[in-house]
Amino acid sequence: MSQSASSDCKLVRLRIPGGWAVEWNTFFDEAPVDAHGKPNRLHNDSPDLLLIKQIRTYHSGKWTRNKKYVMCIDVGWHYLPYGTLEKDRNHGHYKITAYRNNWKKIIRINYQQTLEGTIALIEEWLDEIDRTGELFKEE
Repeated sequence: MSQSASSDCKLVRLRIPGGWAVEWNTFFDEAPVDAHGKPNRLHNDSPDLLLIKQIRTYHSGKWTRNKKYVMCIDVGWHYLPYGTLEKDRNHGHYKITAYRNNWKKIIRINYQQTLEGTIALIEEWLDEIDRTGELFKEE
């Protein structure tokens, strides 16, 4: 990442409740590509933008540090079509995934076209987990 690329980009501000830790963050305040598919920031053009992980969890009516129940929220930028090396820059989106403990226990996946929609969804999921101790699968 070049100094000039990082100095004019700011990380997205998120409302994260207590009990969570940001493990990885290159989730910047502008979309990875513009409306014409041109990359805004090459370092932000990645399937690994943000990982938020619980450091304490709500289970069976009480707060615990039991690693068995840890929820994670992962955000990345993805292109279509999947499985090809060539990126179709006109068809990218944010992929937001919630999982418990590891990638084998995915709870919910959502796709967003906009930065604003992605931020709103992350905060909605964090709020739901903070209020209920759970994030239920969508029907």
